Amino acid sequence: MKKKLVACFLTLMLIAFPVSAEKARSVEVFNIEQGKVSQTIPNNTSIQKEAASYLAHITDIYRKVSPIPKEGTMVKIPLSPEVQVKNRWVNTKVNEVIVVISKEEEPFLIIFDDENKIHLFTFKGDAKKLLSKLNK
Repeated sequence: MKKKLVACFLTLMLIAFPVSAEKARSVEVFNIEQGKVSQTIPNNTSIQKEAASYLAHITDIYRKVSPIPKEGTMVKIPLSPEVQVKNRWVNTKVNEVIVVISKEEEPFLIIFDDENKIHLFTFKGDAKKLLSKLNK
């Protein structure tokens, strides 16, 4: 169990930090089953507005022990300018958000605060709208 949690955390860290400056501006779609980035898309204001909307509509913290599903997609969206997230759980500026879309449960968000601590949140919004903007 501990090995799985460590593996999940390392996977998150690998996709959370961009390898190059060019990729940092792009939206990355990570296929969980394949274990790799399956698509890189130029970032645009429409995608960023959708992500900012999710951040504005956070409903609760994500409470499951193992956050990474066995199947689904993780979408890393760089935000420029940063988005201020202020709720009862966190008050920080976010420069990127990871949207986790599972085939079995509701989507959730992964963000990192100013101190690089990870936060997982549920949100009110339609992840299918994001996928349509990504042509998925």
